Amino acid sequence: MNGDVKIRWYGTPGDLAGIEQLVTRVVLECYGHLLSGYKFDADENWPASWIAEDAGAIVGVMLTGEDWLEDLWMHASHRAYGIGARLLGIAESEIADRDYEIARLRLVSENVHAIRFYARHGWNEDRRYPHEINGFEMVEMTKRLVGFTQS
Repeated sequence: MNGDVKIRWYGTPGDLAGIEQLVTRVVLECYGHLLSGYKFDADENWPASWIAEDAGAIVGVMLTGEDWLEDLWMHASHRAYGIGARLLGIAESEIADRDYEIARLRLVSENVHAIRFYARHGWNEDRRYPHEINGFEMVEMTKRLVGFTQS
């Protein structure tokens, strides 16, 4: 890490290749034993994402939709530097700006590091349930958004 990580909005279609590399790498690192046939979903709404970039390389990405934090992926070399927290803050602001009082996310239950990360940032575990396709245990977490004002 060069210490000058920039957070920016998705800029060009060329960003999609960097997002695909990052997401595929992190998914396989964290969940390869569960998702050996993983294939990146280029049809997801990636042009609505925020990107963390270090020396021209995409090292983090975050995407929200409605009241959900859909994706937050960080390259292993850039974890524990506050970059994920910055992306999470943007996600929470986006969701609140859409007039949702509660933000939601879900993740694989064995990713205890991610569960702890979200808990440190005020997220609460609401329920556990089997993944709808693969059957492994998922965790749904929620957070009441600070500063939410209903219109």
